[in-house]
Amino acid sequence: MVVRQSLRDLPKLLGTFARDPVGTMRSPLTLSWPAITSLVLGSAIVSGVLVGVLSRSLLDFLIGLLLFPLTSLLITIVFTFFIYYFFSLFKSTFLEFTRLASIVSLAMVPYFFVHTFSSFAPPIDLIGFALTGLLLIVGLVEQFGLDRKVCVKLIGGLGAGFFIIWSVVQFQSHAREKTEQERSPKTLEEMK
Repeated sequence: MVVRQSLRDLPKLLGTFARDPVGTMRSPLTLSWPAITSLVLGSAIVSGVLVGVLSRSLLDFLIGLLLFPLTSLLITIVFTFFIYYFFSLFKSTFLEFTRLASIVSLAMVPYFFVHTFSSFAPPIDLIGFALTGLLLIVGLVEQFGLDRKVCVKLIGGLGAGFFIIWSVVQFQSHAREKTEQERSPKTLEEMK
């Protein structure tokens, strides 16, 4: 029997998840919609704000406070719909949507934790997404009884897409920084 956990149960669930993430993903899990939304937004706000503080950038702080949570919620919704419709259309398997959204939102927590340190080493985001992918595979296989190979291929494809998008963003960011460095005066002589 699956018990729908409310917003009030979220701290206890996160404590259990911190001690045993794989075990938590294996156990039946259905969060209420306010709990799902709060989990994603809260994790993203904490992560985004800490990125801004650690990078000592007001702009990064504001992005982490305002933009990162909204894009994180949107990405979580897109991932959930993508997985749901993938199995519905290609495998004729209809997953319980609320449980699927619960699994996706809880699996995103390690990404948010690891993302906190991305201002020091941007590739750490890839490690966070890999952890999220592994937990998604565990949750899909254990809670829905789906074929492990299919789940690995699906999540691997999503991971490849994440890697491509991440690479493009890093390249653009690096190019922008290089252009700004070339434009800025290097000595007092050049400033005159």
